[in-house]
Amino acid sequence: MNARRSALATATGLLVLSTAGWAPAAPAAPAPKALVTCEGASCDGADPNQTGCASGRATTLESKSYLGKGIRLRYNPDCRAAWAQLTEGKSGDDALVQDDQGLTYHRPISSGTDTYSPMVSNKDPRKARACVTVPGSGQSCTGYH
Repeated sequence: MNARRSALATATGLLVLSTAGWAPAAPAAPAPKALVTCEGASCDGADPNQTGCASGRATTLESKSYLGKGIRLRYNPDCRAAWAQLTEGKSGDDALVQDDQGLTYHRPISSGTDTYSPMVSNKDPRKARACVTVPGSGQSCTGYH
């Protein structure tokens, strides 16, 4: 029994020594704010890529499909602005963003299959929606967010 107790005491001592300097990892720091060049109303009509709003914490509030085209309402809380992103379109298809006050910006596809609109500020109580307009076929929009 003494040999068994001695071995157990040695193992316990080694375990205590090996964990004595151990501390749990510090929690990860929150993601830093993106470097953006506009906020709120100063983003109205601005390009989300050129202002840094399309990166960082940019997120999709709603996406939908219309005639095989994808339309997304994109938003960045650091910019407090929203824009429309159109994918799988063709020349002439139009990405449009509109706030609930009627302020509207759009950008048609001139080449390729994707485009995005300029931004509208989306600070409470203002809300925004994204639309795709397909010439000769109509328009489809997300809800206001």
